[in-house]
Amino acid sequence: MIENLFEIKYFRCEVDDWQTKKKKIELLFDKVPDTRNGIQRFLTNRQADTNGLKQPFVNILQKEFNEVSQFIKKDVGLERLWSVSYEKHDYHLVHNHGHKGFTGILYMDIEEKVPPTTYIQPWTDPYSDMTMYKPLNVKEGTLTVVPRFVSHFSQSNETDFKKRIIAFDMDFNV
Repeated sequence: MIENLFEIKYFRCEVDDWQTKKKKIELLFDKVPDTRNGIQRFLTNRQADTNGLKQPFVNILQKEFNEVSQFIKKDVGLERLWSVSYEKHDYHLVHNHGHKGFTGILYMDIEEKVPPTTYIQPWTDPYSDMTMYKPLNVKEGTLTVVPRFVSHFSQSNETDFKKRIIAFDMDFNV
């Protein structure tokens, strides 16, 4: 018999009524613009105080967050919320968001030729001994949620299109 020893599941959905919700989210994040900080090769508001945006963001995406809670089988709240923008030649190095919980990405502005987030399998392939990469096929309005421990990165944006995501870390309300 062949069975999976381990697997990593993730949540993915397309946001309902995307254009309406996108406008509301853009207005919300206009209050805290993305900036380039230190050696970061992208624009972000991660270092800014975005605590006041968390509940309005969840309210806008209430249906989607209800689906996330069903996937995780727990009520969740946002621990952190920020945006990241990638102009031409911007990229994000390999990183993860810790060991416990989940992290999410909402793709606000993305085109087909702009690289999406790429995830790294936490173990090598047993046949080739190679690291396995999984770029997700996403579009504007795609929401993904993965375990925080999964390392990921964004390749260099070699287009003139400015990619923008909203990222968040979740905690459990038990």
